[in-house]
Amino acid sequence: PRLLALCGHLDGVLQLWDMASGAVLAKLTGHAQTASCVVADWTTMRALSGSWDCSVRMWDLRQGSCLHCFGQGRPVSCI
Repeated sequence: PRLLALCGHLDGVLQLWDMASGAVLAKLTGHAQTASCVVADWTTMRALSGSWDCSVRMWDLRQGSCLHCFGQGRPVSCI
């Protein structure tokens, strides 16, 4: 099995990493501000990310695409 990591960054971009090779497999864009929290389900290859832009996004990690964006009205610091 592949060892993967998903990281949020100050510029709002999420990066999906292959930990064995150190390669960035995908850059997920959509947040307008810092991506402050992420959680991934490696079985389904879906993830949620929260941002200071007051949104929570659901991602398809296989496709590298945003499936849904939910407005929260306040910056998101924890999922």
